[in-house]
Amino acid sequence: MSSETNAGVEAAGAGARIARKQRPAIADLQRSARPGLLMRLFGTPLALWGAKNRTLESGLWGRHPKLSAAARSLLARQSPEDAVLTASALKFAVVHGWKELEPPTYNCIVAAHRLFMQYLNGPQLVHASDDPARLATLLAPFSESYLAVRQFPNPRSILLSKMMEFLRGQEGKLRTGCLPAVEEAMRILCGETDSRPDLGEVILALHCIAGIELRTMEDLQLRYRPAAPELKRFAAPEPVAGEIRTHVSGLRSSLQKDTEELRRLDRIEQKYLPRGDNDKLDLSWLERTLSDIRDTLPGIKADDPASLASYLSSPPRLLLLAIRDLESSLEAFAGGMVPTMSGQRREEVWLFRRDLFSRQLDLLRKAALRAEQLARPEPDPTLSLENFHKRRPESTGGGQDRFEVALFQTVDFTLQVVRDLRESFERILENDERARSLDTGAATGPATPEATAIETINQAARHLPYAERSLVMKNRFGELTVRDALVSLLRNMFAYGFLLGDRDLLELLRSRPTLEERRREIREQLTAIGENE
Repeated sequence: MSSETNAGVEAAGAGARIARKQRPAIADLQRSARPGLLMRLFGTPLALWGAKNRTLESGLWGRHPKLSAAARSLLARQSPEDAVLTASALKFAVVHGWKELEPPTYNCIVAAHRLFMQYLNGPQLVHASDDPARLATLLAPFSESYLAVRQFPNPRSILLSKMMEFLRGQEGKLRTGCLPAVEEAMRILCGETDSRPDLGEVILALHCIAGIELRTMEDLQLRYRPAAPELKRFAAPEPVAGEIRTHVSGLRSSLQKDTEELRRLDRIEQKYLPRGDNDKLDLSWLERTLSDIRDTLPGIKADDPASLASYLSSPPRLLLLAIRDLESSLEAFAGGMVPTMSGQRREEVWLFRRDLFSRQLDLLRKAALRAEQLARPEPDPTLSLENFHKRRPESTGGGQDRFEVALFQTVDFTLQVVRDLRESFERILENDERARSLDTGAATGPATPEATAIETINQAARHLPYAERSLVMKNRFGELTVRDALVSLLRNMFAYGFLLGDRDLLELLRSRPTLEERRREIREQLTAIGENE
């Protein structure tokens, strides 16, 4: 406990001992508080007011009012032991309550904690009664804290019901036997004591003794003009406020991450994995791809359409088709200069640094050697794409025979390369979109000249070189712009990942309900603590 709390507890303890020595029986207090005949006839209005609410005791004819024994008793009601238990429990609620309570409830508890710490200074107020100036100085923070609690809607319900319910739920983390002490303290702060005076009346009486005649709560509010309570956001003291800021920052970061993941999922489903009317993946482009690279594939017979169709249905042959397609496309766009049309003139240009994708090209060639051996035999009619996914194990090395083991290992190896390429080209096209977005309405031209080849791939606005130029190629990319051709290539990468069972991609495609539910929960948490997205 802080030195401030210790000092308050010690003062409260001293006051409690004095009060116990001087405390008459309740009946005697009540009789002594009744204005006598002379008081009723000749007493001052202040003396009559103090006698009625049992806060002041006056001399003959109602002169020289002093704080009553009942008022002094109220200011020293808690024993030092109970004061320690109460302060500890309230501090616990301030530190941890925001995690479970709503802002109005939590903020009222914070205000009550401040008021209780002021209440512990009650004996000092009694001792300062003979020094009006000092008493007025001590009364200011006490009164402000008292009014701050009163400003909340139904503070009695918050402190005696909601807060006590919260503390009962945390009883194992609190000091033994603290709850009765806390409840007694809250009854004092809320004016729920068995007899008069209540705490508000004592504060008013102390002002009168200090020469500041205040008789009602309206008078007290007019003097101190308390601010309206914060009901929407947590108003915690440091360092708890810092902890709340960190928590809110984490929630916003998670929300942003999930939102970006959903946007990416939307883009993938709409742009790269479009579905037809029957909600099935549109694979019509595969036939054009197969036509482009058929000369590089084994087992195709010119007079046998079934041999061509086997590359669309047999997993080993579909794997080889994917590898050969990506290998030839990558060589065309990143293996050297790319032929384009500049106006009416043919011009070869660099889109990427020459060795930017050399590692992936080497890996694809390595995968192609493995896949070609798997694709040469006649396709196994029992190994359809559906059965392929059912038989494929969770970890590399499974399978029913040596052929399937080799197939699954080659698929896993290839998918890792495809995933790497997919992420790179997705980033390249996203950077181009971001750069074009920044150009809209800008007074100056693009920050990065479009004629500059891409040297590295990072997350930053960056124009795609020669993006609007048409390609001069004798394949499916012919007459497409550079940008449209790379979109088409990326669409193939996503489709191959989907068809061959890329687990990361399939998990992403299945993640929409989880992402949306998690985002809803985060928004609810932010709303509950009064924070915007």
